[in-house]
Amino acid sequence: MHITAFLPGATGLAAVPVLVSLASSAQPGAPVIVVGPDAVRAIHVAQGRRIGPRRAPLGVLAVSDRPDFANRLRQSGAWAVLDGRAAAWICGVRP
Repeated sequence: MHITAFLPGATGLAAVPVLVSLASSAQPGAPVIVVGPDAVRAIHVAQGRRIGPRRAPLGVLAVSDRPDFANRLRQSGAWAVLDGRAAAWICGVRP
């Protein structure tokens, strides 16, 4: 078997530490990236507010003052909750 057959799996495994380092405990008032097919609904249920972008296929920037926001997002169906400070800065969004 050729080494290139293992590259997709190896690439996926290499992404795990990056995603873990981006995992967010969602400090109150700090932006997060909410990932999931119905991220906007999860934000609403978790009592947060969407701060951008207007059109995104799978991720949305959101913010909330609730200390349990990240957990509430996950319970509401978010696949992942990631630190959104850098993305908000790049997108010009100020919470």
